[in-house]
Amino acid sequence: MRKNNCKECKEPLTGRIDKKFCSDSCRCSFFNKLNVKERNEFRRINRILKQNRKILKRLVDSGRAKASLEELEIMGFAFGFATEVVVANEGQVKYFCYDIGLKTEADSLHFALVHKEQMPQS
Repeated sequence: MRKNNCKECKEPLTGRIDKKFCSDSCRCSFFNKLNVKERNEFRRINRILKQNRKILKRLVDSGRAKASLEELEIMGFAFGFATEVVVANEGQVKYFCYDIGLKTEADSLHFALVHKEQMPQS
C-alpha cells in the first residue's frame, strides 16, 4: 500500500486514500501560496484606482469642473486605470474611477470632472 504525504508539510497522511492535506490549516496555507501573485496584483491595481479617485475627489471638492492633462499627470493620476469606460453616442468617452470620472473635451488636453449617474431603483 502506497503512503501519501501532505502537500504542504510533507507529513504522512492517515485516513482516506485520496486525502491530500493533513489539516485545514495545511490546505489553506498551500492554496494561499498558490494565489499570492494574483492577490498582490489585485492589491496593486486597487491602490492605483484608489489614488486616482482620491485625486479626482480632491479636484471636485475644491469646486473644480475641469482639469488639464498636465495637471492630472503632475498630481500622479495613472491614466490607463479605470473601473469603467463609457462611450457616448457622440463619441465622447468617460473614464470612471468608481463614482467620479473624467469626460474627454474637444481639445483632448482637458477633461471635465463628472459624477456617475445614479442607476434608477427598480
